[in-house]
Amino acid sequence: MSFFTVSAPVVYVRDNNASQVLYDIVRDWQGSVTHLVDDSDGTIVAEYSLEEALLVRYDLSLMDLKHLNWMLSYPPSPQMQDMKMFPPYEEVIANASQ
Repeated sequence: MSFFTVSAPVVYVRDNNASQVLYDIVRDWQGSVTHLVDDSDGTIVAEYSLEEALLVRYDLSLMDLKHLNWMLSYPPSPQMQDMKMFPPYEEVIANASQ
């Protein structure tokens, strides 16, 4: 038996045309995000599974965080290239573009 719940009333996502689309985040009973659903018509726009999960560990200093203005991103931005992370920056970027 599967149990899913909408975990946030709305999430705005901006597309390349700078328009904003409203999505619902759907989670399973353990809290893992499983789907993004278009709020206007209920269409499933993305489906996620644990098999597709990606883990990147950042080991950042206080100076690194200040340099990033306290904002972390995935995939890592070019200004994060010399910061310590596992897997290394080049590998994360290569995997993110696949």
